[in-house]
Amino acid sequence: MLESSRILPTFNKKLETNWRGSRKINAIKTRNYPNCKAACLPNPSPHQLVRHRFICLLRAYWEPTLPGRLRVRGNLFFRSLATREALKNPNHQLAVAREMEARFKGSSLGDRPAFLYLLGDIVYYNGEASEYYSQFYHPYENYPAPIVAIPGNHDGDPMLRGPNREPGGPLAASLAAFMSNFCASSSHKTPEAHDSSRAAMTEPNPYWTLETPFATIVGLYTNVPEGGFLFDDQKNWLVSELQKAPKDKALIVTMHHPIYSISISSALLGLGTSPVEQALDEAINAAGRDPDIVFAAHANNYMRFTRLHAGHQIPFIVAGAGGYFNLRRVPHLPDGTAVKAPASTSKPSVTLENYDDTDHGFMQVTVTKTALKGEYFAINTGGRGAAVSEAHSVLEDSFAIDLSQHRIVSSQRDLRDQH
Repeated sequence: MLESSRILPTFNKKLETNWRGSRKINAIKTRNYPNCKAACLPNPSPHQLVRHRFICLLRAYWEPTLPGRLRVRGNLFFRSLATREALKNPNHQLAVAREMEARFKGSSLGDRPAFLYLLGDIVYYNGEASEYYSQFYHPYENYPAPIVAIPGNHDGDPMLRGPNREPGGPLAASLAAFMSNFCASSSHKTPEAHDSSRAAMTEPNPYWTLETPFATIVGLYTNVPEGGFLFDDQKNWLVSELQKAPKDKALIVTMHHPIYSISISSALLGLGTSPVEQALDEAINAAGRDPDIVFAAHANNYMRFTRLHAGHQIPFIVAGAGGYFNLRRVPHLPDGTAVKAPASTSKPSVTLENYDDTDHGFMQVTVTKTALKGEYFAINTGGRGAAVSEAHSVLEDSFAIDLSQHRIVSSQRDLRDQH
């Protein structure tokens, strides 16, 4: 058993050879977002594949026998959520983090997750370096596995600099703190970590691909504008990654802004068309490859949709209840009653399968050669009120995908009869 206080080791030269493409993106390019002030985005050149091999990441940050044990036991097991720690009340995030730690330590060695995958908004509200300790390092200081991430809009939304932060004044570099703490050139303790033993992660870029023995995880950065946005070079990179993904492994796409989401600000069960949805559809058509599942966050709740595309059933997951205090409620029906899942939406090909807008929680994903299983564990932290001191998770939703048939073969909804 690993001690949670263990300082994570640095990469060695042998492990560095397992990288595909550049390990570190140094170029910062100023870009103009639609309806948004200018910001900066680390930008890989066309020749940089921005791929990271699982064996390099996990061997450097955990223990060297893990990839072999995964092949023997025949699955990849990981957890995913959005952090969204609240400046007003951090207890919700702490309750989720402590429950994940407890489940990790209470599991046998073969049943422990290989890593934790954060879906963006690591630091709220403007990705400030000064907030990394309270919103990332402290809540997860005892989580024993590696933590990887993609950034969200709040990580990239630049903050005005200067003591008064005058409108029109200079902007801090977008994603600067995220790059320092997740895309470091080598594993080391950053100033933001303070007394935490967790070292910086060495992802190659804010949008990147993680190759694992049983799944390819293509992580997007959907930038700052509401609803998300991809630049042309990001779209081209996405097409390339979908094309290169091995067909004998699960293909997972992650992003921060959800393509499908129902909130109090939207029409009842109405789903609009976002630039990210259009970009993903264009990439799927150009690559001739559907993802097996899509994970997102941004909305502060849990939602599971199923999209039917070319005969494939594709789950679209919103896992955004990892800690933000103000959970986003799904609007009620005109008669005042709650929406009952499953429910049709304004898009005939998309069904709302399940949701939880009252509890915080996290996703647990297990992938084998033939199937992908998703489980959502809810934690009653008091919703919008004060978090309880001893919170325990309950299985709220479960589904499984037959990877060869691209069909959902099992689905358990409303396991606690909450809605």
